[in-house]
Amino acid sequence: MSAKRSLVFLSLIFILGLFLRLYLLSSTMPFIGDQAWFFLSARDALLTGRFPLLGITSSVTWLHQGSLYTYLLIPELALSHFHPVSGAIFTAFLSAVTIILCYFLGRIWFDSRGGLTAAFIFATSPLAIIHARMPYHTSPIPFFMALLLLFLSRRKYFISFLVLGLLYQLELVTVVLWPVFIFFLVKNRYSPRFRDFMAFAVGILPFLLSGPVSTVGVFVWTAYHWLTAASTGPATVPFYLVLLQHFFLPGLPALAAVILLVSVLFALWRKKSELLWLLLPLVVIFFNKTTSEAYFSLLLLPLALFSGYFLSRLFVKNTLFILFLGWWLVNIHYLLIRDYALDPGSYGAGLSSRLAVSDAILAASATSVPRLTAVGPGSQFATTVDPYRYLIWWRGLTRPPGGKYLNFVIDDAAQTWRVLQ
Repeated sequence: MSAKRSLVFLSLIFILGLFLRLYLLSSTMPFIGDQAWFFLSARDALLTGRFPLLGITSSVTWLHQGSLYTYLLIPELALSHFHPVSGAIFTAFLSAVTIILCYFLGRIWFDSRGGLTAAFIFATSPLAIIHARMPYHTSPIPFFMALLLLFLSRRKYFISFLVLGLLYQLELVTVVLWPVFIFFLVKNRYSPRFRDFMAFAVGILPFLLSGPVSTVGVFVWTAYHWLTAASTGPATVPFYLVLLQHFFLPGLPALAAVILLVSVLFALWRKKSELLWLLLPLVVIFFNKTTSEAYFSLLLLPLALFSGYFLSRLFVKNTLFILFLGWWLVNIHYLLIRDYALDPGSYGAGLSSRLAVSDAILAASATSVPRLTAVGPGSQFATTVDPYRYLIWWRGLTRPPGGKYLNFVIDDAAQTWRVLQ
């Protein structure tokens, strides 16, 4: 395929992917409690001038994620006067740019045809699209991972070390990428340079400033967890198989598993050492002793790349076009009839519903910072009321409180509220 035709197809794929990431974003943007935590953190940094060294706590409460996503969120909130959708627009554009990076990475590893197929899969993957529309600390991971792999492939080690550190700030689980990173350094006969390690130190600088527990605590916890956890790893496989089908083709779990298996076998047959970027995280995540959708964000880019590599060899010309047309229609149907998976069993209520609750509370409240208590499913989590804390405060910037009450109870799952007397 000529370079000109490849760029035309890539442009069309990019436009399609960007549209799917922005369509109805203001009403169907997920806004769960942990997302709102970062909005509150970025807001406080803007208002006080004090920038945090750490992000939200991980599932292990004495370990924190990095503060990088708070820093990334600050400019959007400043420019938009704290509008919550600004964060989702940012992550949606990062994901759309990742489509282009996915193509160039596929072209380097395979060829233009493999790169285009991978870009199409990433552009139309329901799970990749939903994550892109969610302003959360894991959403930029595919973008930064694409940068890491591109710079490492070009042996730009200074930037590679820096991006590796930034990934660690976004999500602690990215440590599973470090052994693969080291493997390719050895494979490329890398000669250690002090400035490269300084670049990594800059990437994790907030962790270093906050102390050794935040910097290396994840390694201590991982060793303890694997030695003492009572549950068995394979018990988590069904959870991740559901995510796998949501990445490829929702409603067709067997086909998703077959595509993954055959793509891995095909890459092994072609002796593609780059497969390690998929294989090691895949094994660690699928056979981990805990379940977290955040972990799966590490697989979004390599899944697109290696399934794209296999599928680009399986069909030719018109057959490939018909396959992708059907693939696209199935995924679009899933996204639209499910309102981008906004329901209690997935990502909860969308932004428009949470705004309606927040507006009603503001109208009954004597202040834009009322005391909120959660009840019902999810009330055990400290961040459950954070979306309403942020939205009520934000609405209060342009409209005065209209009531006399100070205490409210919110049932997040039912999207209802009442005054607490």
